[in-house]
Amino acid sequence: MNTFKHGDAVTCVIKGTKIDDAKISINSDGEKFICQNLIDGFTAENKLGYTYSFTANSGFVTDLKLATKKKDINDISTYEVGDVLINTDCEREVLGICGKVIFLSYQKTHSIIGYTVENLNYQNYKFKDTQPEKFSIQNPPKESHLYHSINQFTNKELMIPGYVWQDSEFDRFNLATGNCHRTQQEARDWYNNLIK
Repeated sequence: MNTFKHGDAVTCVIKGTKIDDAKISINSDGEKFICQNLIDGFTAENKLGYTYSFTANSGFVTDLKLATKKKDINDISTYEVGDVLINTDCEREVLGICGKVIFLSYQKTHSIIGYTVENLNYQNYKFKDTQPEKFSIQNPPKESHLYHSINQFTNKELMIPGYVWQDSEFDRFNLATGNCHRTQQEARDWYNNLIK
């Protein structure tokens, strides 16, 4: 409980009711409250714009934790170094944030270009979904890029022992499978296990 600061967005359960939109308010005497719009309790000095407040140290409060912020292209506080932004033309990585400026990589290099959230919104940037694809490499769906990339090798001589791959073929296979095979034989063994 001591780790929360005044104004922190939190989620919790109060008297069995799940609260997804709430903030911590700390009175001048140090007492902490959960400000929200669902459950009435003791009144905080500052309800931070919410209708109700409830004593945070109450036995009726469970599962109190910091809320995870949803990524919002218009809210600079949701940006983090390493985020990837995309629009119809390109993909850029967030390299830094200073004041109201977000520094992005230029194309695939790490040259830096500074943008404001207004610039990014105007250019139709969105946060790239960082959730992993929901299939295993052993059984990718037929419409996936991975399926087509792996199966381009199925009836080719690339899998014949002794065939020497060109560097580009080996690189393409490693990229397609998401693996870093150290040798061509290791890649063949992996592929042969896949199609068994």
